[in-house]
Amino acid sequence: MKVNSLSRHIILSTLSVIVLLILLACSDNQAKKEKLTDDLKQQKVELIERLERLESNIDETIDDIEDKLNLNEGPVERNFEITLENLKKKKEDVQASLTKAKHATHKNWTIIKRDVNETMKDIEIEFSKVKTELAEMFGDSNK
Repeated sequence: MKVNSLSRHIILSTLSVIVLLILLACSDNQAKKEKLTDDLKQQKVELIERLERLESNIDETIDDIEDKLNLNEGPVERNFEITLENLKKKKEDVQASLTKAKHATHKNWTIIKRDVNETMKDIEIEFSKVKTELAEMFGDSNK
């Protein structure tokens, strides 16, 4: 009987240790998952803020071009009408990226983040060119 009781005690102790190890592993995984979720939220907020700033800059430039188009006529006006249309298309791209970023989930975040960053990079390059053209055309010192 004592051997049987000892066997049960050893088995129960072993099972208790296994259950304890499983619980520790699960809580560790939960902590990692929460950290990952917090990191994703922070990245999402930062990306959305960058997109909103870019959209605001594009809006300001569109307004600036429209103001200058009202003052000028002829070939300059036609060139900037094309530039204005291109900027409006870029703004639509920013808005689409902003919508994607706002609705991104943990599951698709990596893909969305990569796509949005590529789109932003392209738009920022084009936007910089437009700002430089405007500065050269109108002699603005605040590119």
